[in-house]
Amino acid sequence: MARQKRTSSALTKAEQREAGMRSIDETLDLGNGLNLQNYSQKIQNLRSHLSLYNTSLAQVDDLTRKIKAIEAELNKTSEQMLLSIGGRYGKDSSEYGKAGGSPRGERRRRIAATPPAPVEEKNLEPIIPSSTNGKTSIETNGNGKVSVLQS
Repeated sequence: MARQKRTSSALTKAEQREAGMRSIDETLDLGNGLNLQNYSQKIQNLRSHLSLYNTSLAQVDDLTRKIKAIEAELNKTSEQMLLSIGGRYGKDSSEYGKAGGSPRGERRRRIAATPPAPVEEKNLEPIIPSSTNGKTSIETNGNGKVSVLQS
């Protein structure tokens, strides 16, 4: 992801003020070094440093992309080297272990923790037949649903 380029609200405000002061007098001088020429130089100094900063960020972004590509290539070569050593000497050999591989006999098997099973909600309401004259029956469909049949 490219780094955010920087802007400056101070620069924007100063440029607007400079334009307003130029409308007052092109050679405005307020004494004590406060004149339009020095003000314009300070604005230009900030503008050039801001531009240099943003250019440097673009260069850093480019270098970051190059480094990631080189790392991926190196990881691929490392894997190929290790697989070749495993093929030549065997994956249980000491040479494979020296190269950074884990010999099969020394690997620890990870036991994955199983999450608790979800609890099924069941209807816990009491089942009461609507009539007791012997013509009412209660059936379940095996899914926890209860139906009352009246004849």
